Amino acid sequence: MRAAMLRSMVAAGALALAVSDAGAACGGVVKFRPGEAQASYSGAVAGFDVCAWRFEARAGQKVTVWLAGSSDLQAILYTGDGREFENGLPLTLARGGAHELRVLQPRSAARRGDRPKPFTLRIAITDR
Repeated sequence: MRAAMLRSMVAAGALALAVSDAGAACGGVVKFRPGEAQASYSGAVAGFDVCAWRFEARAGQKVTVWLAGSSDLQAILYTGDGREFENGLPLTLARGGAHELRVLQPRSAARRGDRPKPFTLRIAITDR
């Protein structure tokens, strides 16, 4: 199990290095202010760029994501099965541990150009 987590962390680090200048400032570790269960971030994605945020959560917790920006952008929970979020609808986590939320464009949109598409992202993690 530790080896699998280490491989995930190495892959996430490699992914972070692959982000181009358009999205260089986006991504990182999700952090909540004391007493809060949600956080907001912003960034921009161009071409095949990916913005990735990592977080720890328990199995059974609910993650809700609100993504505002271009309709070409997607928010995907990367846990090996690549589940896509429905904007504003909670997703119950099947497993606990490290998770990664990625904002990206589908391949068809990414091929159309490298003009940055700005977005805002709000992430909430709750027990119910």
